[in-house]
Formats: sequence, C-alpha cells, structure tokens
Amino acid sequence: KLAYPEVEAVATGAILSTYQRLRVENVCGRLGLLSLAYLWQRDQHELLQEMVDRGVQAMLIKIAAMGLKKRHLGQTLNEVIDELRAMESIHVCGEGGEFESFVIGCPLFKRPMTVVEGHALMSDDNPIAPVGVWKFRVAPDEALPTPGTPPSDPDPDPTPALAAPKRPVIPHEYSPTAPRFKRAGNVLFLGGLAVDTVLCRATAAELPVDLQVHLLLQYTNCRLKALGREMRHVFFVHVYAKHMSDFAAINTAYNAYFGNQPPSRATVGWDSQCSTAGLVVVEVYARASNAIALDAGANVDSAQQPQEEDTDFESLHVQSISEWAPACVGPYSQAWRLKGLLYFAGIIGLVPETMTLPAADMDGEKESRLALRSLSRVAEVMRTQCSSALSMIIYVTEWGRATNAIQHWKDAAGDGWDRLLRIVQVSALPRGCTVEYQMIATLPHVPVVMNLPCHVECNHITVVTSKSLQVSSQGLTLTHLGLCILSSADRSTFVREVVHAAIAAAGGPCTTIGSLRCYQSTCCRITLQVPDIVQELMAQGVAVCPAVTVLHTPNVAVQAVLETALDLVVEVMAMCQPPAPAEEEED
Repeated sequence: KLAYPEVEAVATGAILSTYQRLRVENVCGRLGLLSLAYLWQRDQHELLQEMVDRGVQAMLIKIAAMGLKKRHLGQTLNEVIDELRAMESIHVCGEGGEFESFVIGCPLFKRPMTVVEGHALMSDDNPIAPVGVWKFRVAPDEALPTPGTPPSDPDPDPTPALAAPKRPVIPHEYSPTAPRFKRAGNVLFLGGLAVDTVLCRATAAELPVDLQVHLLLQYTNCRLKALGREMRHVFFVHVYAKHMSDFAAINTAYNAYFGNQPPSRATVGWDSQCSTAGLVVVEVYARASNAIALDAGANVDSAQQPQEEDTDFESLHVQSISEWAPACVGPYSQAWRLKGLLYFAGIIGLVPETMTLPAADMDGEKESRLALRSLSRVAEVMRTQCSSALSMIIYVTEWGRATNAIQHWKDAAGDGWDRLLRIVQVSALPRGCTVEYQMIATLPHVPVVMNLPCHVECNHITVVTSKSLQVSSQGLTLTHLGLCILSSADRSTFVREVVHAAIAAAGGPCTTIGSLRCYQSTCCRITLQVPDIVQELMAQGVAVCPAVTVLHTPNVAVQAVLETALDLVVEVMAMCQPPAPAEEEED
C-alpha cells in the first residue's frame, strides 16, 4: 500500500473457499482497499469452459486427488478439460485443492511463455490418488523479471492498519423507563431504542446522528453485559433512519461495535409518522442462553454471570464485489443462522458486479427481480430456499411498486408466497432503491425440536383495509416452533383463547378477533378489529390504500393487548415442553 498508493483493489480467485476470501477481505479492510471476487460462487463447469474459451493457458503443476494421474502433470486445462468433467469426485476447477495450476498464457500477457523443459516429481505414487508436482523451466528470455529493490520504509510495519473506529464517551443518564430486553425462547429482543426513550434529558434529540447511534449501541452493550452476553451475540438489527442521507454516518458509528461476524441488518427510512424525536431507531435481536433463569417473555434486567457459549449458529459475511450477489453496503452480514432459523439481511436490487441500480428500469421490474435473485443465491449458500420462508417483509418507497414486488416474490416462493407476508411503505431505502426484501426462513427437511428459537413480531402494528369492509384491523404475527406439538384445530383454539384473555387483561380498544390463520405447524397470524383506525390515519394525512399494509406508529393500548398476548402464548408454550424420552433399562 505504501509502495503503490495508486492501488485501489485486490482481486482474488476464490470460488468456494470462504477461508481464502475472508483472509483477503480482512487485509483489504485494514488497508482501505476493495476486495474483488468475481469468481465467487460461480458454477465451476461453466467457469472452466469459459477460461478455456477465453484463451487462458493454465498448466497443471500439482495433483492430489483421486482420478488425476502422473500423466496429467504439465498438461494444460484445454488438454484435460474433458477428463476433469468426467471426474465426479472432484471440483473441476481445483477449488478443493485437487490440483494447482500455473498460467503460461492469457489475453492479459504480451506473449505466452514457452516451456522448454519439465518433469514430474512424485511424493506419493500410489495408483488411486497420486500426489506430485511438475518441475519446469521456461525460455530464458521469457523468465520473470527480477524484483527491484523495494522503497525504503521508515515504518517497521509494512502494512499498517487503518485506525479502528472509536467509541466516544457520551455523558448520559439512562432513563429508568428505558426499554429492556425481552426473552422469547432462545432470542433476546430489545426494541424501540431511540435517544428520547433511553436518556433522561430532553435535549438528547439534538445530538448528531453518529452520536445517537453510539449512544444506542452503548446502551445495548450495557444491557447485554447485565445478562452475561456481549455484542458478538447480536445476530440481527433493524435500523430506522429518519434521513437516509445519514446512512454513511450511521454505518461509521455502527461499525465500532461489531467484529468480523456482524449481525444481519435491515435499514429503512421512516416518515413523519414515527413518534420519536431522534434521528435513528434501533431494534436488536441477540442469542439468549439457556442458563438465563427468566420466565419466557419477561423483561430482563437482572445481572447475570457469563453464560455457556452456544455454538449452533453461523453467519455469511461477503464483503467482496462479485457477480454472485451484492456485497454488504455496510458493516453487516448477509445472513445468520440460529439453530433452525435463518435471518436474512434486507436485500436490495443492485447489479452485483457494479453495485449500481439497473439501467432503464422505470417501473422497478429489474430491481425487484435482481433483489430476489440475490436473496435466492444467499439462501442457497445457507442451505435453504425462498420456498422455506417463515416470514417476508417487502419494503417499498411507493405503493406503485408493490404489485410487481409481490408478484416476483410469488414466483420465487411458490405456494407459500403469502405466508406471513407484509408490505411496508417507507420513506427511503439505501442506495436510492425502491424495494427491499427481508426474509426469515427455516432449514428445509430439518425436524422441528422444542429447543429451536421462536420468533415473534409484535413491534410493528399493521393496518389493513378492505375494499368491501370499512373495518380496519391491527395484526400480530406469532411464530413459535413449540406450536408444532398441537394439532391444527387445537392450535387455533389455543391461540384464540389466549388472545381473548389478553384483550380482557389489557382492556384495550380491540373488540373481537377478525381472523386467525395458521401456517405450517408453527405460525399464527391474528387480526384484531380496531374501530376508527382508518379515520385516525386519514386525519394524520396518511394515504390509506385498499388491501395493502401501512406502517403506522403503534397505538399504545393496542400494543399492550398484543404484547400481553405474546407473553401469555410464550409462557404457555414454555410449559408445553414434551417429556424427555424415557431411558431404556439395561438388561
């Protein structure tokens, strides 16, 4: 970097090797360089043929795989391509270390090299999977130039890292009514984080957006430590920005709190309907520990000792620019798997190789399809697919984009396309996009067990109007994998009775349950009829369209009903654990 300051990026040939890609991305991140991985996740048979067709002359110089023989050493890819394709047990591009190659000619070369001598050196000449290298010499006038003397460097570190993001010290006094973590299964949820809900002082909203982000994440860190958890246990974050022009400043501050495995994230802009005076609102999902002795759904605020580490998780964090899917436009991962559930970051419709919006796309058709293609590719790497979606939120910046977005999702998800589907209009999306897809999915063909995490979404209240009915409603989406122990009829009866009890306990404005639909064996969608919500929205200047979902600040009384229902359901399901199988008696 010091010797060649004009260098802006580093290209790597990683196809499947996460280790190789992460090593390069780590170095590039420290030096402020772009990482380019245009071969990432390419089909290897297509890639091999493309390299041969483009005139790449690559000679095999090492073999170490079943099917490859001593005679293959020294041959070019063009000479062995048919044999490689016929070998079912290897990666045809050598991605698994089956062979190494040396390029002696390609369109980038001024002229190809001429190999004048070569012979095989075998370290293991067994007939099944021999291991050997090809020792060769090129024509003297074509030998590689001798490297010159590197420039003197007074700094003993030849690759100094960029300064790590700093966490400023912000004088504060947390409000005694500030949000606390709630637990549902193996998930800790902390929602509604804004400066005016966290701090005591009313002037908190005057802080610049970067300091607001620092303050909210420092508060999150404080609450996690009280539970023996850390920021590295956070696996998903929702960020709502009042001004999308603050996106870069939000990312810079956000980056100071997460390492090489940042959580997945969805970032959208809100409109004037939000009640907070802050510039950003944050919601946090973190991995709980079974050792936290708390009632399910209860507020969490007691100090805990460090807990036993949960290892049943993984993340996908691709920062390199490639043709596969867009690189993360911020410090977040494309997806996180927590036991049997996968939480995907919000996916926008950028052209992956250029990280720009598609050209000539007036109606958003290309953008929507690109976003879902990228989502499908990320899901494939995480060993699932769109048809296994548990819930889908489609964010649009204008209602005119919703029709195409829904149809494209229907094409991608198949029969279950309307499973927990919500359309949310927001003021803005990153990079000027007009649609964003945010999916939660399950691993296919994985047996549902009681210790899988549950996912409950009652932090957003939705308002749905119908062309035929003037009654509006507010809904609760409940996903609890423990519901699988109930039959379909029992599940509906159980949830209906619990919600009725919650309405009576909370004393809210909800009069009846408008509908209750069960999906698969784990999900329920409850709709509560609420009078006068449409009139209230129209009075606030919100455009209420037929048969679409409108993002709206939750009514406090209705929120109480839904949260009470949530607590009751989770509490009851916690008591419905099936008995452990009896141990067999020894003979």
